[in-house]
Amino acid sequence: MFPIIITLVVAINPREFILPPTGFTLRWFTAAWTSDTFLHAMGVSFFLAIASALLANTLVLPAAIAFTRYQFAGKKLINLFIMSPLLIPTTIFSLTLYIYFVKMGLGQGCYRY
Repeated sequence: MFPIIITLVVAINPREFILPPTGFTLRWFTAAWTSDTFLHAMGVSFFLAIASALLANTLVLPAAIAFTRYQFAGKKLINLFIMSPLLIPTTIFSLTLYIYFVKMGLGQGCYRY
């Protein structure tokens, strides 16, 4: 919640990116909503969000029905592939944290001498 609160406080601040706020203004919101670049980027983002949601639901709904109703060869492998977007960020974060702690001398690493 802290980053969201800071973003909102800075958004209504009359000065640029300086805390504490010195007043109240909506000029940053006006500048964003009157910017052609911002509106184009917002349109592209909206289109991509709708397209990816439709594609994901189109692919996953039949897979969910098949996984629930049938037993077939390779079911576990396909399940792993479908669930990989949930697993990969956690795995990368854990590996990064492990390397950080080893470099700080808080672990022995993979090799023990």
